[in-house]
Amino acid sequence: MIHPTISDEEIPKVGMLFGTLEEARQFYYNYANKMGFEPHIRNNNFDKNERTPINQSIQCNRDGYQTKKNPATQRSNTVSYVHCKARIYVKLDTELEKWRLLKVELAHTHRCDPSLSWMFKKNRELSMHVKDVIERNDQAGIRSSKTFQALADEDGSPNA
Repeated sequence: MIHPTISDEEIPKVGMLFGTLEEARQFYYNYANKMGFEPHIRNNNFDKNERTPINQSIQCNRDGYQTKKNPATQRSNTVSYVHCKARIYVKLDTELEKWRLLKVELAHTHRCDPSLSWMFKKNRELSMHVKDVIERNDQAGIRSSKTFQALADEDGSPNA
């Protein structure tokens, strides 16, 4: 099921063309963010002579199977792998010198929740202002909980 806030132009389709690999990657990352899953680059293939990428597979980070070596309580940043097949495959079209989507699989084997996309690693970057406030407060001996509260108040976040 496609999310109601996503327009038809934002949905990956076989045959779509992009000027650069980064544009194709960013297009899929934006789609993933709106759908509520986190993508990752599964593999790259490079031209042997020029050492430039010629294709790339990007898929849901919940692909594959997880083998449990340690109890889950001892691991941090755990991801529940459910052999999700959602992915795109983009390849350089040498005649057009553009990147073309050759394979698109949008179905997930798990529930996606766009309201939780703020928790994805790629969405957790701090701005220079926030980094500066944290560093100054740390040097002044202000507790991290107080710094967090001040930043949340400044942001107007209801999560404070």
